[in-house]
Amino acid sequence: MISSGLLITDGIRFLAELPLYQSPIDHGYDLPKGHVEPFDADYRASAFREAKEETGHDFDAYMDMAVPLSDSPVKYIKGKQIIIYLLKLLPEDMPEISEYHCDSFFADKKTGKQSPEVIAYEYKPLKEIRRWLFSSYGKTFDILKIFTE
Repeated sequence: MISSGLLITDGIRFLAELPLYQSPIDHGYDLPKGHVEPFDADYRASAFREAKEETGHDFDAYMDMAVPLSDSPVKYIKGKQIIIYLLKLLPEDMPEISEYHCDSFFADKKTGKQSPEVIAYEYKPLKEIRRWLFSSYGKTFDILKIFTE
C-alpha cells in the first residue's frame, strides 16, 4: 500500500495535524496524507486531494510548486510506503490555523458516530519535525537523508 502526503511549510514552521485518538504530545502528530487511490492521476494529485480532505483547504494553486522528497515511494511502516511532497509557501500564504477543518470522517470506534479524522492543527517548528511527527517518520527521514538531528 502506498500513501502520499504534503509537508506544508514556510521554511520555519510546518503544518502538523492531530489525528483522532492522539494526544498533543511528542510523536502525536501527522502530515496531511492518505492512501493513493486508483482514481488519482498520480502521487502528487493524491497528496493534494488528501490535504484538501484533511484540512478543508484547497492548495491546488500551489501544485506545481510541490517537490517530491524522493523519486518514488519509500518505506514508512510495515506493509506501507510513502511519498512526501514538500510544499514551501511564503509565510503570508500559510493559512491561519483557524481556517483548517477536516472534511474526512469515519465511524468512531467507541460511539459509532461519524468523527473527523483530524481533530486539531498546529504549526510546529520545522527544526523539530522529528519530535512532533509520529516516530515512524524518523525511519522514513533516515532513508531520505533529511531532517537529521
